[in-house]
Amino acid sequence: MTAKPPPTAYAWDARADVLRAGWLRKEGATKMSARFPSRRYCVLAPAMLEYYEEVQVPHRPGAAPGTLLVNEWNLVLHTTNHASELAVGDVIVAVDQASTQGKQAQAVLEEVAAPCSLTVLRPKGLIPLRGAAVQRLGKRHGGVAFRIDHSGGDSVPGAGASDGRRPFVLVAPDDDEAAAWLEAVRSETADSGRSPSGGGSLQLQTSTSTVCSSTTQASTE
Repeated sequence: MTAKPPPTAYAWDARADVLRAGWLRKEGATKMSARFPSRRYCVLAPAMLEYYEEVQVPHRPGAAPGTLLVNEWNLVLHTTNHASELAVGDVIVAVDQASTQGKQAQAVLEEVAAPCSLTVLRPKGLIPLRGAAVQRLGKRHGGVAFRIDHSGGDSVPGAGASDGRRPFVLVAPDDDEAAAWLEAVRSETADSGRSPSGGGSLQLQTSTSTVCSSTTQASTE
């Protein structure tokens, strides 16, 4: 079992299935996005690697009626609240730059009277890991890159077809981070008999249709 990393500003302590989490850069499928990889917050869960982009969402209390439902780790499960541009699947990590770690974002927002900015992690895609090949590529983009080739591995609902897809290339900031990620990811490539959606994952906690649409459309970004 991969050890859980020390808490960070975005560590989801309430989410039991998180094995490792942190910022990496990810090459995209186009020449431009491969040359200039995007910053992504990556979350390693059993047999899958989820990745998110950080976005700022305006919140205007009282602008319109509606409802907002988040879970214990501030994942948006349901929203009809037109006061903000939150979407199902977003994870609220800060309100006006103040971290929501250890707090219920829903309760925090109920106390907010003035317009503010929400920092959210928005799902971009997920990478199935069972049966995948993981390889260190060396120095790249000012960091240390590694590749996940899951062309022969299992698929995960919502990830789209893997056959013929180019490998995923991720870039850690330094050798130590790369080594830690490689060890953690490789430990999840073996067929351990565990479900890829290990109890607390985004796959189980949100609307399947919404997550499938999001990850299928953006899985190469």
